[in-house]
Amino acid sequence: MLFLTATGIGFAAGMMRSAFCIALTGVLIVAAFALATLMSVGPAHYFHLLYAILGYNFGIVMLVASYALFSRHRTA
Repeated sequence: MLFLTATGIGFAAGMMRSAFCIALTGVLIVAAFALATLMSVGPAHYFHLLYAILGYNFGIVMLVASYALFSRHRTA
């Protein structure tokens, strides 16, 4: 579920077409994880942060691939 949520966030951030928004969203994902780790009583697993970052990047790649696919169909 974490991967799918991060993929949706990456897709939505990429739709803004602003490098600042894309970078800020990535920083906010890490900041939210850091804050949750500081407030947590138990141990934190950093693999969850890795899954979130990979999902975020996958969402951006999926958006770029969909743009390329739709532009190919538009010209043909």
